[in-house]
Amino acid sequence: QIRCGFVNDDDGNHHEIPERRTNELLTELNENIGKTIIWTRWVPVVHRLAAHLRKEFGERSVAQFFGGNRNTRAEDERRFLGDPDCKFMIATPASAGRGNTWTVANLNIYHDNSDDLEHRIQSEDRTHRSGLKHPVTYVDLVVPGSGDEKRLYALRKKLNIATLINGDNYREWLV
Repeated sequence: QIRCGFVNDDDGNHHEIPERRTNELLTELNENIGKTIIWTRWVPVVHRLAAHLRKEFGERSVAQFFGGNRNTRAEDERRFLGDPDCKFMIATPASAGRGNTWTVANLNIYHDNSDDLEHRIQSEDRTHRSGLKHPVTYVDLVVPGSGDEKRLYALRKKLNIATLINGDNYREWLV
C-alpha cells in the first residue's frame, strides 16, 4: 500500500502519502497513442488514478471497473470500447480479470501486482482474443529492490511450475 501511495491505519482511516508511480504512469500514457488498461488491486488507487487522468486528459478519458462500481461499470465498459475520447480503463484484476473482451487496448500497465498468477493471466487475456490484429504491450511499474520485484519473481516461479506441469510454454512475459 505504501508504494502505491496510501495506508489504512488501525482504525480503518485512509491516508494518502507521497508516491512516484503516478508520474511514471503518466509518462507511459503520454507515449501511447492507443487505449490503455491500467491494472491495480487497490480501490483507493482506482479513485486516485481516475482523478489524475481526468485532470490530465479530460473528464471523458477514464472508465473504471472494480467491485465498488457494479451499477456504473457496464456503462464505463461501453464507453471504453466505443468512445474514442475514453482512452483508459482502470480496473482491478479481481473484478475485471475474467469474461471481459477489451481488445481495443494496445497497452496494459500493471500499476501494482499481487502474487496471484490466475489474476495475472486472466487480466492479460482481456486484450487477447482470436482475430486480434494489433500488438499489445505489457508494462509493470516496479520499485527496484522492493516487494514489487519479489511479487514478479513469485509470479515467474508459479508460471514455470505451471509450464512444467502442463507441458506447454504458452507464456513468457516475465523475465
